[in-house]
Amino acid sequence: MSGLNITHVIFDVDGVLLDTEHLYTEMLQSFASEFRKTFTINIKLKQMGRSNVEAAQIFIKELEIPITTDEYIQKMACLQKEYFPNVKLIPGVERIVEHLHKNNIPMAIATGSCQESFDTKTSKHKNFFNKYFSHVVLGSDPDLLYGKPAPDIYIKAAKMFVKPPKNPENVLIFEDAINGVQAGVAANMNVVWIPDLAITPADKIDIKQGSIFQLNSLNDFKPELFGLPVY
Repeated sequence: MSGLNITHVIFDVDGVLLDTEHLYTEMLQSFASEFRKTFTINIKLKQMGRSNVEAAQIFIKELEIPITTDEYIQKMACLQKEYFPNVKLIPGVERIVEHLHKNNIPMAIATGSCQESFDTKTSKHKNFFNKYFSHVVLGSDPDLLYGKPAPDIYIKAAKMFVKPPKNPENVLIFEDAINGVQAGVAANMNVVWIPDLAITPADKIDIKQGSIFQLNSLNDFKPELFGLPVY
């Protein structure tokens, strides 16, 4: 990690800022069971980090369910209103975000969610999101040709800072999904990967790659290792 000079930070939302991934699993298992299908972890891994449309297409194709993409999105919107009202912040994230903010490190969000989904899941934490993040790039953004694992969303998020980073290597991304990690690497940025090992086998990605740094928890993050001010 020596020599890193991080000046900007971008966060994914699900599984990084908000503890939603287990809720998504429950929702999708419930959804699939309506068609007497079984939603598996392998399908979830393919969906993680993707836009709503891409996630819908994967769900429909993998389970061979006779619904349209729009029907999937509408159903998920209803389920999210049921499951997400009291979603919690991931342990450790407030400490990191408050510390970076105090030290004038610009932060943004890049999520595969659409606007409605983002608004639903963040409704109990509006002050947190409004205070600390300069902008949000959504998976439904019409400027994005491809969702994660393509780098488009992170490239756009970096360009939108009032004072953009001088180089991609000056950006640090926080991700939990393999698709998101691959997107960050493709954007030539550094990635802190906090995988949920219950659903993401560690051998699924080459964590020896120089720009990927695996942590078991956000509580393990040491900013000084990334050229950032110490706590």
